[in-house]
Formats: sequence, structure tokens, C-alpha cells
Amino acid sequence: MTSPWKTVTALNTQQNRLAFAYGTIVVFWAFYYFRPQDIFTSLYVIPEAKILGVLALLGLIVGTLGQGRSIQLTKDAKLVFLLFCWFCACVPFAAWRGGAAQIVLEFSKVVIMTLMIGLAVTSVKRLRTLLFIQASATAITAAVGCIFFRGLMRLHMGTGLYGNPNDFAIIIQLNWPICFGFLLATRNPFKKILWATGLIFMLWAVTLTYSRSGFLATTAAVIYSFYEFGVKGKRKYLVVVAGFLALFLLPVLLPSHYGRRLESIVNPSIDPMDQGSAEARRRLLIMSLKLTAQHPIFGVGPGQFQNITQTWFLTHNTYTQLSSETGIPGILLFILLLRQAFRNLKDIRNTERFRSDPEAQVFASTLRAAFVGYLVSAFFAAYGYELFIYALVAFTGVLYNACKENPQVATPQIKSRFSTLPDPASVEVG
Repeated sequence: MTSPWKTVTALNTQQNRLAFAYGTIVVFWAFYYFRPQDIFTSLYVIPEAKILGVLALLGLIVGTLGQGRSIQLTKDAKLVFLLFCWFCACVPFAAWRGGAAQIVLEFSKVVIMTLMIGLAVTSVKRLRTLLFIQASATAITAAVGCIFFRGLMRLHMGTGLYGNPNDFAIIIQLNWPICFGFLLATRNPFKKILWATGLIFMLWAVTLTYSRSGFLATTAAVIYSFYEFGVKGKRKYLVVVAGFLALFLLPVLLPSHYGRRLESIVNPSIDPMDQGSAEARRRLLIMSLKLTAQHPIFGVGPGQFQNITQTWFLTHNTYTQLSSETGIPGILLFILLLRQAFRNLKDIRNTERFRSDPEAQVFASTLRAAFVGYLVSAFFAAYGYELFIYALVAFTGVLYNACKENPQVATPQIKSRFSTLPDPASVEVG
């Protein structure tokens, strides 16, 4: 007969090992979004991402397999792994096998981190920490860019996530709804001011990037956020306040010729900054569709669109990037993955915890708004192999599991600080 004390000790050891893996993910996430290597360039010689990834993977393996436990993958995690397997199957048929293999190898790190998030992020509290890191990092980076680098022709920061103006705008779009959720959730007036200031800087930064795709995606995310929190959440005052802020701040913050830049979405010839960009993207789109038709099963190989077309440009469209490089099965798996994210968010609403926990309500709404904006941005940028979108999908699975497996928000012994709050707008989460 097994001693109860030994059983408790084994469980505690298990949780500690998972906590180690989770802690490493937190550090990795801070490096990924805060980008200290862009400030202290000497850090570039240290492969911190590889080191942290290996440590987290080791911690996860020890925590899940060391006690003889089987790994239970969520549906979204299974789809990510299946997509990776399909990428591997495409390599032998690639135009340049070595280059395709390199892309798949890089994507394997995305798969590992996505799986680790699904397995080690075991509570809403842990999810909140990761969301806080990426939201605050993006807001701070946007503020620094607006204050110190707004003189650039098109705002960008460093060489990583924020190194390209279009990418910078899309990262802001993904995180603006999350920042908005933290603003509504906190009861602390000082924190509300900080989050509101960050939101304004983020919108300003989008205009300074002069990114047309960023504008469209951010507009979609912002409108859906106000619909989700203002209309459905019965906070119509949000719409009124936002309208007044826009009326007074937009004339001050909008950079020169921004209106002409937006008008060029339908008439590119009037924008001197376009320099043939719209026409080039149209040609790239046509080429990617032709390659999809010519190589419908395996595509031309992961990352090989640039090589086979000799344009040395990406497709600037995530959907046709995957369809041309990994065939129709690849894009179908990706669409199923996005569908699973929305299904997770829908299923969350049917859980008892969602109905009783304002914190879960806030995070479900912010993730939904982020994905609405992403669906737009994916038409204008190639992010088929980037970590941030797969991590967001994993976040929806984490939130669903937390709501499904932990229906009780509070216990008789421990009273949750959320349990007495009737409205998500009054919840302290950041």
C-alpha cells in the first residue's frame, strides 16, 4: 500500500517540475517581447532562446514523464504537431530541400514552445502572466518608439519583432485588445491611467509605421474590442469616451500625409511612399496562387517561395504563403487551427467558470478580438512560421482547459478576490 505522504510528496514534486518549465517559459517570453538584445547588442552572441528553450523542455520532460504520466495534448496542440509533420513531409518535394529543411527545423522550436505552453501553463493565473508580459512589452516599446524615434520615415524598433514597420503594426494589433482588457479589469486608478496611456501610444505607433495592413487589422481589432466590451458587455460609455478621445487626439497625433497613405489602399498611385509596393504585392499574390495550382499537394517547399520565384520577397499573405509552400493540405491544417482557436473561445462561454469568473470573461474577449484582427492582417503579411500566432492559439486552449477543469472560482476555505465582483470591468488582473 502506497503511503499517503509519499503520494503527496510525488504530486508536489510533479508540480515543482512543471513550475520550473513554466518559469523558463516566462523568462523566454520576456526575452521574446521585451527584446533586451536590441538594447544590449552584446546579448546577440548568447543563444538565450535556445538555452531557455532547452531548459524548459527538459523541465517539462522530467515533470510529465518522470512520474510515468502520459502527456495529454489539447486539440490545438495536436493540430500544431500535425502541421509540423506535414511540413516535414513537404521537404523531400521542395525546390531546395536544404532550405526547406532549415525552415522546418526553425519551426520545430515554435512547435516545442507551443506544446510547452499547453502543458505547463495550467491555470488562468499563469496565462495572465504571459499575457501581461507581451501586452506591457508591446505598449512600452510603442511608447519608446513614439517618443524617441518618431522622426523615422516609418517607425520600427530593433531587428526582431518590431524591426519591420508592418510587423511592428501587426504586433500592436494583436496586443491592443489584451491591453484594453487589462485596462477594464483593474480597479487601480493609477494602473488604469498607465494602460490607457499605453493604448494611445500603441495607436499612435501604428500611424507612425504608415502600415496600411496594420491600420486595417488594428481597426478591425479595435472595433471588435468596443463591440465585445462596450455593446455586448453593456458598457456603452466606452464608445462615447473613445469617440471624444478620437475627436480630440487624432488631429494632433496623426502624422503628415497619413490620410493620403490610407487613400492609397484603393488608389496606390497617389502615395509617393508606395513606390510600387501595392503592384508588387499584387504580382506576388498572383504568383503564389499559380504555384498553389501547380503544386497543390506538397507545394514548393517550406520557405521556398522566394527561391523558386527569384523575387526574394515573401508572399505578403499568410494563407497563400502556406498554400504555395506546403500545398492545400498545409493551408487547410492552418485554417483548422484558427478554427479550433475560435471553437475554444466559444466553448469557454459554455463553462460554469466563464459565467462566474469575470477574469475568464475578460481574457476570452481579448483573445477573440486579437484573432479577429489577425484574420485581417494575415491577408497582408506572411506569418505562417512565426511563434506569436501559434502561441495565441495555445492560449485559447489553456484558457478553455482552465475553465473546464476548474469550475469553482472560489472554495469555502479560500475566497477568491474575483468571486465577489459582478462585472469584469472591476476585476484586478494586472
